[in-house]
Amino acid sequence: MKLMTLSIKFTPTEFEIIEDRLFGAPDAIAGVMAEEGFDPSIVEDIKVYDRTGTSITLMLPRKSIPALVDCLEGSTYLYKSSDAAGDGQITRGRLISLRRAAKSAVDKLNKLGIECGEVPC
Repeated sequence: MKLMTLSIKFTPTEFEIIEDRLFGAPDAIAGVMAEEGFDPSIVEDIKVYDRTGTSITLMLPRKSIPALVDCLEGSTYLYKSSDAAGDGQITRGRLISLRRAAKSAVDKLNKLGIECGEVPC
């Protein structure tokens, strides 16, 4: 029997990228979900279950997987971070760290059998 709910742990930096779209642009995700034929309310079903200094655990029903994927594939966070690095607001090292975290978050989903493309940068 398949589990109806997933629990996925992310590092704080990985979650920073997800969080920017999940909580910063929920209408954007809902719009994409509606365009793709999903119920837009699936975004609201993604919950932060546990937040520590070293990890953030997300709990989500399987039906919300497309919204989580969109948090990465539709993210503009690395674009904004690249601009911030160009303006001297963040260091080049910080930008590299964010890019690694984006790749790591995508790899986690892919290892779970969740098809997820790269985070745009």
